[in-house]
Amino acid sequence: MNWFIDCITINYANFNGRACRKEYWMFSSIYIVLIILMIIIDNMMKNNLVLTLSLVLTLFVPNFAVTVRRLHDVDKPGRYFWTATPYTLLKLMCTDSTPGPNQYGENPKGM
Repeated sequence: MNWFIDCITINYANFNGRACRKEYWMFSSIYIVLIILMIIIDNMMKNNLVLTLSLVLTLFVPNFAVTVRRLHDVDKPGRYFWTATPYTLLKLMCTDSTPGPNQYGENPKGM
């Protein structure tokens, strides 16, 4: 939960540096669970997904930021978010960090 909280508070719009796989996947997992919960609540309240859309719009920037930092961790520029295929993005999100420092900063794992 701390990874998620850090992404929406400290690193809300931080597109610099690197994010390890754990940070990315912990944020993404909680984000997906929240979306599913909001869809259920919206359906129960017959809200036409108003709460879900609000959540997605609120968390778009931190989601984009952690994805860009994750791409930096595998030594790819942030523009890959817009140009890569979904399969390529998924593959990059699962790839281990580039060892040692790269052009985007130190390895977040401390290696």
